[in-house]
Amino acid sequence: NPLKSFFESKTMQNFYKKACDPKHDAFFNNTLPTLETVASTLCYIVSTEKQDGIPREQKNVLQWQNVLSGVAGIAIGSVANRKVTKFANKLVPLIDKEHIEDVHKVVAGTKVALPLIATALLMRLVMPVVVAQASTMIEDHRRAKKNQKIDVKA
Repeated sequence: NPLKSFFESKTMQNFYKKACDPKHDAFFNNTLPTLETVASTLCYIVSTEKQDGIPREQKNVLQWQNVLSGVAGIAIGSVANRKVTKFANKLVPLIDKEHIEDVHKVVAGTKVALPLIATALLMRLVMPVVVAQASTMIEDHRRAKKNQKIDVKA
């Protein structure tokens, strides 16, 4: 099986060792969401472009929404992730270690879950409202400029 041999290869084993190293937690917490955002944004843009049932002017607005959401997700999410990670690091010493059996699981969960929850709330509750307005304004501005150029030529 080529897929199995790929995942068992020396290269992938070295990647697993680096990815599972606790020293790299912060790097992966900040990098993987960025890569996921870029990939999902590109998929949405391509998917929107391929849809025949969506008029061209609506495709532009939807694509602007995807791009703005992606950029905002990378920028704001990264900043929020760092701030919440600092808060989680301050919170961890306050955990009552005497009454919790697997304190290392609670600590690891706190360091991973708090940034994830904060970023998810920001991206799912706040950003859609802001981005919908911004993308509409950008598309209206683009159309006005396009119409202005057409009027000047006529």
